[in-house]
Amino acid sequence: MRIALIFGVVLAILAVIFAFENPGFTDITFFGYSFRVLTAALLIASFGMGALIGMLLTFPSGWRSRRRVRALEKQLRERPVVASPVVERTVVEDPDPATRRSLNL
Repeated sequence: MRIALIFGVVLAILAVIFAFENPGFTDITFFGYSFRVLTAALLIASFGMGALIGMLLTFPSGWRSRRRVRALEKQLRERPVVASPVVERTVVEDPDPATRRSLNL
């Protein structure tokens, strides 16, 4: 996730640098309408639209994942707590050498 964010920020910075190093106007025709816009504004707007579309396309999967996590957390809260069995241990303080050999200590 962090790598994708860093990559996106670097790509955005490069797009802005590219846009400002290419000054001038560009003619755009869209559905019969003609516009004359700055190349920098066109490039930045195109990059922004692409980023927005990318975020909108990833939103549903993130939303489903968050819903699934909430449902699983709810199942965990509702699950009865089962106590684990207590295992008693015998601790031998300082056995004599013969006992030590028999216990493989």
